[in-house]
Amino acid sequence: MKLYDPGHTRPFRLTIAGCQVASSLAQTPSRFDEPAHLEFANNRPTKGSAQTLRDELLFQRATQTYLWELPLVNTLGMKVGSEKTFGAGYHVHLEETLRRKNSGYNTKL
Repeated sequence: MKLYDPGHTRPFRLTIAGCQVASSLAQTPSRFDEPAHLEFANNRPTKGSAQTLRDELLFQRATQTYLWELPLVNTLGMKVGSEKTFGAGYHVHLEETLRRKNSGYNTKL
């Protein structure tokens, strides 16, 4: 099987579709266009520009806080799920299983 068959038009169609997506993305205004083109008077932001910068700063702080909290939320979720499944406390479930009489393991080491 050839990777590219000159008689096959599918690669050409995919290329055109990719170009259409790229051109539509280039025409879509980015959320960074507004902060990039703010008005300044005497090297200081105007009142409207200052409010836009404060809003952008608040958005960036909220985004960073969300990213920082993800590992904590994940860890707490695993802790709560483990406590629901195996019980609360610092015991290890495997250790309890090994200590059962019917487990076949010698637990009097």
